[in-house]
Amino acid sequence: MARRVRSLAHRVVAGAFALAASALFAFATACDPITGGCGKELEDEPPVTYSAGTAEGGIYRSTSWDSDDWIDFPPGLSVRFEHKLDGEPRAWQAYVATAREGDGSSLVLAAGSEVELVDIDELAVTVRNATCVDFFVVMVAMTSVE
Repeated sequence: MARRVRSLAHRVVAGAFALAASALFAFATACDPITGGCGKELEDEPPVTYSAGTAEGGIYRSTSWDSDDWIDFPPGLSVRFEHKLDGEPRAWQAYVATAREGDGSSLVLAAGSEVELVDIDELAVTVRNATCVDFFVVMVAMTSVE
């Protein structure tokens, strides 16, 4: 009898863990399992062109570090940052935040599929948000530093 109770308790705990893990995954990815909306509808759209930003001393930055200036970067969106550098960037980096104010308002280096490189050339750096998370983004690219 005690063995059956332990076995049943183990199955209940294992089931609860699997349910919690599924819920955590769905929450962490912020995907809509009903509509499948994770930006897939934007994958075939051409990138949005962003031509603002500044280039100085071989370094381009899309916006200031002020949160009011950060660029909206929803799931699936591709952005073509026209970098104004003399030549193809030797390096690039994106910073993301999940909010302009409060929790999530700190810019951090993008990682993984948060900002995927689509194309890079002497005119622009094109990136895509390949996650299911709404971000704000700041792009930096550089040629040789003077």
